[in-house]
Amino acid sequence: MNQLTYGVPLLKKYGFTATFFIVKKWAESADPAFMHVAQLRELVADGHDVESHTANHWLLSRKHSESYDTLKARAWDATFGMRGWMSDALKTRTVVALAYPGGRFDDFAMRLAREAGYELAFTTKPGYVTVGGQSQFALPRWNVGARGLQQSSFVAAVTGAERYRPGAL
Repeated sequence: MNQLTYGVPLLKKYGFTATFFIVKKWAESADPAFMHVAQLRELVADGHDVESHTANHWLLSRKHSESYDTLKARAWDATFGMRGWMSDALKTRTVVALAYPGGRFDDFAMRLAREAGYELAFTTKPGYVTVGGQSQFALPRWNVGARGLQQSSFVAAVTGAERYRPGAL
């Protein structure tokens, strides 16, 4: 909700849109801390991009010696099913991006994302996406909601100024 309350008005003021990664169980909950379906539909109608953070926020990386088939059985609805739910509930175009829960991923998680029909998947490794610089299923992203992120660090990331300061962010 803090993104809707504080971020969206600023985005609108300066003519920007954003991508919001959402979790189905939170969007359907009664918890006032999260944006819900009607609010997410409004974001889509206003030109924002709403993408998948899975149906339940379970980790998609392999558990211990888990096989790929076991991971797929455990997480298929959370990935593939989420895309269908978003299309129906939010009236979005095809959902193309996934943010890995907890930012955790491995070869199995990347394979699952690809097989579930995503075109891109994001980690929580801070950084910029560069053409040909990363796998499309292991993209970095700036987590603007990260605990402890200072306003100056956020401004530096948005403006690109952090690229010129060693050890920043």
